[in-house]
Amino acid sequence: GARRAQVRVQNLGNATVWISVLPTSAEKAALRYLRARVRELQAILFRAVRFRPVPVLHFRYDATEARAADIETLLDQLPK
Repeated sequence: GARRAQVRVQNLGNATVWISVLPTSAEKAALRYLRARVRELQAILFRAVRFRPVPVLHFRYDATEARAADIETLLDQLPK
């Protein structure tokens, strides 16, 4: 499932939500799930925040966690 999210607001109209997903094979399914529910998520955000307009959410995959896991695997393989 989704491991972490970071939100970057470009302007008051748009916000990019960067998500990390492990295993990486679930990345596309996670993005499809979030994009299919974007209106529901924006409605929750609308009720939760006081500023207007509520930004339009855009979901993107952040590969940082997957790369970190790959590096850890490589480091574990080094002779000790």
